[in-house]
Amino acid sequence: MNRLSTFTICAALSGLFVLTAAGPKASNGIASTTTTKDGFTSSVVGVQWQMADFTLDKAIDFDGDGKLETELTQFLNPCDLDNTVTFESNGTMSVETGELQCDGKQGFTSPKLSNWSYDEGTNMLSLVNGSTKSVSQWRILESSAKHLKIKMPLDKDGQSATVTWKTL
Repeated sequence: MNRLSTFTICAALSGLFVLTAAGPKASNGIASTTTTKDGFTSSVVGVQWQMADFTLDKAIDFDGDGKLETELTQFLNPCDLDNTVTFESNGTMSVETGELQCDGKQGFTSPKLSNWSYDEGTNMLSLVNGSTKSVSQWRILESSAKHLKIKMPLDKDGQSATVTWKTL
């Protein structure tokens, strides 16, 4: 059985509010309208995005109940699910906490302002965390004015997740 630690997945889920993706339609079939910085579309930049779905590509027993899960959205705190991210045309990315505030260690801590850049040739969004300066890369699977779908690596063993975001 492929099993990731709960800590690894929780860290990845929290990191999604800092490092997320979006992209335009190039010759590869991703939807596009008017392009802005690094090929991002006007429908993606300046829009608030909220996580709608977090699915693992390989099932694991996340909660230790003996059943394998791929859909992990159900394990997220409601106070994290109402957070939003916004990609700005100047290459910065902001995170806003929603109305539901997380208490103590449970919730999301907003980092310093992060930066993004997009490579249209590879459909990869590079994100630089403003707090840690770590760089993450996300593959754009789908993009429209209403939703974004990305694939992100989670560990060295090849586990990855597909994350869908919706506009508010």
